[in-house]
Amino acid sequence: MVTKKPLKEQQAAIDFTTVSFGTHRTTSDFTGSLNESGNLLYRLNIGYENAGSHRNRVDFNTLAVAPTITFLPDDKTRINFELSYTDYNTVLDRGRPTLRTMKTY
Repeated sequence: MVTKKPLKEQQAAIDFTTVSFGTHRTTSDFTGSLNESGNLLYRLNIGYENAGSHRNRVDFNTLAVAPTITFLPDDKTRINFELSYTDYNTVLDRGRPTLRTMKTY
């Protein structure tokens, strides 16, 4: 896995997507310097998806947050602090009927 590294230049991007089955996705990417000397950088990626499905009760919600801090003490040293958090909320479904899914609700 290759993570996005912080950049010295301030940048920001936000993306909204809507597709089939009521799926809505939002992603954001922010990066830049935290101090005037430019040796402390940050990057923050956040994504959220609320998705439907062509099958009943197989909807899901996903939240992902990935902050990164980079310290540049000199031109030959780079120290990265990275965190990745994901919350994936859905049912276990492999497309096969089970007794529970065959019941009438």
